[in-house]
Amino acid sequence: MNWKGMLGATGALVATMLAGAVMVHGQKIVQKRVQVPPPPAADAPKNPEKPDGEKPAIVTLRLYEWGVTTQNWDGTPDTDNDVPAAFYDAREAPVTGKPQPVDEPPRPPRPPIDDGGMPAPKKPVIYFECDKEVTFGLEVRFSEGLVTWMYPKPTARADASAAQWDYIRLLPDGAEPRDKSALPPLVDLPASHWAALSRQGSTSSIWVNGEHERYLFYEGVQTCLPEVDVFRDAQGMVVVHNHTCQELLDVRLNLPDACLRWARVPAASGEVPGRATEAEARRDGEDSVLAADTAAAGLTAPQAKVFEQVWKPLLREQKGVLSWRRTSAALDELMPIKLTLPAGLASDAKRVGYVAISKVDLARQTEFEALVSKAGDGDNDAATKLISGGVAGAGALRRALADEKLPLARRLALARVLARLTER
Repeated sequence: MNWKGMLGATGALVATMLAGAVMVHGQKIVQKRVQVPPPPAADAPKNPEKPDGEKPAIVTLRLYEWGVTTQNWDGTPDTDNDVPAAFYDAREAPVTGKPQPVDEPPRPPRPPIDDGGMPAPKKPVIYFECDKEVTFGLEVRFSEGLVTWMYPKPTARADASAAQWDYIRLLPDGAEPRDKSALPPLVDLPASHWAALSRQGSTSSIWVNGEHERYLFYEGVQTCLPEVDVFRDAQGMVVVHNHTCQELLDVRLNLPDACLRWARVPAASGEVPGRATEAEARRDGEDSVLAADTAAAGLTAPQAKVFEQVWKPLLREQKGVLSWRRTSAALDELMPIKLTLPAGLASDAKRVGYVAISKVDLARQTEFEALVSKAGDGDNDAATKLISGGVAGAGALRRALADEKLPLARRLALARVLARLTER
């Protein structure tokens, strides 16, 4: 999510039954005789359609989503853009904009949108599956951020942080008109491109706003503070701090000389961050398989395979990367999804979202700590560098503010710098 996560609550079906209610307002009530059928025989099933009173199965719309939020540790922009030209950016799907005709000629590639070094949820791909053809609506939103790319084109955008698709028609495997309507060609894209590979994640397809595809796609940028800090303590030990209210799962720091792995880093408690140290990390043993991890988290086997093909180089092989998997609750909070369903249809959502912080270079830690010292003295240039310093800059500020011996005037100065990180 170029994956510029990544998506929050999934819409829930509410069924209400009202029967046998009688309103009396001082009027004469005329009782009618109603023939009551005799009770069933003792050995007869309670439900003739389902033995032993078993309730009929509820038709369920199943939603599967995967994505990765990327950011550079030092705040440098990630301008690599691998979104196909046929997809829609925020300028082509403006707020209150209307869908464009489907017979327009292919659009040329566009320059990347500069994320300014902010966290960029990339390639959240959403699949849908159901046992029958259904029509429904979907809204995706960033609680703190902006939607930058979408496909198919949304029906409406209430604001810059959201995109809405109305009347999505889901066609299960083998349903019409999928068999008679080919998917649109992905112009000038190799078969190994993520947009082409993603079609292998489902045999169902969707029709929405005149466009036909196997999945729905969106990307964005987040404006919240970095979720973590990674640094070396006074003893030279690597430490990971979690500043969120949700635990981090499958955490790993791929250093040039070693890969440190933690099953989880606990959530923050108030202003005290969750903490994991190098001494608690695993260094030996067989590494986990990314496809198996994502399948265990809820993706289907084909989707997990596609995810591994697209993201293994970054999440497992690239050096200088800190990565982790968000909990479902964290995804729902940061990127809420709202489903609008017809009566009689239930929903079940499985969301898998990773975060990858690239270019981690702990040898530069003293560089950012020196900037904090200068910013505390009122150096505006140092403050500006910290604001654009991404995870490294925010982490150095947070560690300084946690020092109880820090004078109040310096604490207030650094707190103002930290607050400016979300104002870009």
